[in-house]
Amino acid sequence: MRSISESDIETLKAAFDEARRERDRLRAARAWASRQLGPLPAAAGLSTGIVAAVSGHVAHGWLYGALAGLLVMVIVGILYSSMQSYRQMHASKTEGWRRRLAEARPDRAEAAERHRVTIEDLLPEKEWYAEMIRRERDLYGPERERNRYGLPRRRPKDLQDAFDRERTGLFTVQILFVVVIACLVLSRLT
Repeated sequence: MRSISESDIETLKAAFDEARRERDRLRAARAWASRQLGPLPAAAGLSTGIVAAVSGHVAHGWLYGALAGLLVMVIVGILYSSMQSYRQMHASKTEGWRRRLAEARPDRAEAAERHRVTIEDLLPEKEWYAEMIRRERDLYGPERERNRYGLPRRRPKDLQDAFDRERTGLFTVQILFVVVIACLVLSRLT
């Protein structure tokens, strides 16, 4: 029969794996949203250029509307795609985590400095898993039932906040794409 500590460690390993899967799922979702922020304005730009170049008759007011929509699409795409990446979020939070650990475990902090390793490298297995789970959940953010819409923010609070904001940017760019195409069609029809 296994001891309680072995069972605890297995539970912590499973919780850590689950936290990492959630983190990776959210990172993939962020990549999906941000990956579309560049091609949509490019496609709208090509469409605008083609209509302007090959059309004999265009209503210039609608064409200027399409160009304005294209410009706004590019700006929105740049703003939303320039938010902090996962690696930057992790790095910015790491110092706070290590400071907290050093205050709680000054003996480990001193040993880590002496051996030139990070403080978490010297934690017992059970504490290491507990700390890593706490970090993953901090990066992921608190559970939310609904998506939130928001303006771009250079430093999102957590991965969920970043994804919700990038999703907002994607929806905005998609709506602007439809507006640009509508303006192009109207420039041709009127």
